[in-house]
Amino acid sequence: HAWSQLCPRLSRSHSSDDGEEGSSSTIASAAAERIHSILEMMYELSEEERAERTTYDSIAAAIEKSMNRSNDDALVSRTISPNASSYNAILTAWSNCSDRKSATKALDLFRMMLERYNISCHARDALVRNKCQNELSSSKPRRDFTAKTDSFPDSRTLVALLKSIQILSSSMEFEDALNFVDSIREFATKVDDQNEWSHAQDILPPTGKRKPDRIFNVFVCNAIIRTYSNLPATTLEEYRRCCERIDDLIEILESSHSVKPDVATRGMAIHAWEKSHRFAHECSDKEAKNCAKMRSAKARVHADAILSHMQSTTSRRGLLFEKPLSIICDVIAMHGDAGETTEAEELYLRAREGNTSYVPILAAIIEALSSNAANNILHVKKAHQFLSEFENDIMKSNLRVLPDMKFTRLYNAVIAGYISSTEKTDGIELAKTLLTHMIEKHTSNPQHIARPNTTTFVKVMTALARGEDNAQQLDMLLGEMDKINNQSKLLPAELAANVVPNKVAYDLVL
Repeated sequence: HAWSQLCPRLSRSHSSDDGEEGSSSTIASAAAERIHSILEMMYELSEEERAERTTYDSIAAAIEKSMNRSNDDALVSRTISPNASSYNAILTAWSNCSDRKSATKALDLFRMMLERYNISCHARDALVRNKCQNELSSSKPRRDFTAKTDSFPDSRTLVALLKSIQILSSSMEFEDALNFVDSIREFATKVDDQNEWSHAQDILPPTGKRKPDRIFNVFVCNAIIRTYSNLPATTLEEYRRCCERIDDLIEILESSHSVKPDVATRGMAIHAWEKSHRFAHECSDKEAKNCAKMRSAKARVHADAILSHMQSTTSRRGLLFEKPLSIICDVIAMHGDAGETTEAEELYLRAREGNTSYVPILAAIIEALSSNAANNILHVKKAHQFLSEFENDIMKSNLRVLPDMKFTRLYNAVIAGYISSTEKTDGIELAKTLLTHMIEKHTSNPQHIARPNTTTFVKVMTALARGEDNAQQLDMLLGEMDKINNQSKLLPAELAANVVPNKVAYDLVL
């Protein structure tokens, strides 16, 4: 255990130091090798002792130990056999080394672990000990055998193994990597099914009469989903297959009584669909882009489930967590790319319910609506409405909020949307109106969030410069830039606007 803790500590201590990354990896690998050698020593000593016993002696010793008999003639084990924790420590150490060689060794160790332990052997031993115990103590109620056969893989084993597969997958063919993950998923399911059967047949598991813990728990499920999401897909079809496997797995979990998908599970499913969406967006294939609505609909199912889960809790503070918010933002962006502005608005309104600080999802909906300005300027007007509502809420609240670049970007996004709309005249006029609003609010109250910057002015001035008879308006805006620049010199740094009449602004006026 002490050696196994060295590997992740080395990874964390040198994660930001590129010069020592190789040295850290070498030491971590050496530590993993050391753990492996200790395990092999344990196994060899255990096998040596087992070889000296007959089958009858082994069964008798197990019975004596399980019935807590104090028999001086009982065979007492002189060695400690490797258990699941021993193997897990090595697997975790190898997976933390983050190189292909170590990942390969982790897979080899898992195969060795399976070779050294056979499920059917465990069931057979349990039956033999069951029978022997009834014969030895027929007058007493049957006792539970609690002797552990701990060398069988558990959920932690599979989590560490899947981490190694993620490292190896980049050098594997997609089909091979996909089949590998499928086989681990099938393995975990079969083990749980066999444990269920053994428990139902009164074949006592290692935990005694207590029902054994499932190997296929939420941690293994999330590790499998994470691995599916990171497989080396190179085509849209391969991305689709990974995403569909993830959805199928989550659907199975939803109908399960023992394991349910959590926020992390749903988040990784959304991440997988979002990766597929980005890949399709970068493709020149028109048909691939036309599937954007299908992908956003798939991701939306998980987003709605996350919001339902968060809103069903006693406190809605969970909605403010950074991770769920970023996941919802991804789905809003997917709706925007697919031209589904109505769906994006619905998701935004649901996500902001009960929250007073929802800047990330506000930024996502403004970007989604503004990016569809070419289709209809009403989308940008809706984004402007959401921004105005946020401005009124935040300025009327008791929160101490100062102007920040994250707020300025929201206003700039709306202005950019107006300017890019097909209705050029109305768009430019509305953009100029919003800029005027920002100038008035900042000059009258430097603590107002509607603080412009140089980019805000240049966007509007560029649009005006493309038209005719706008020289006077351009000159006026240049004068406003100069006024704000002079005012900023008298304000504290956190309130000063970054507005400087630069060469671009002068060129536009000229």
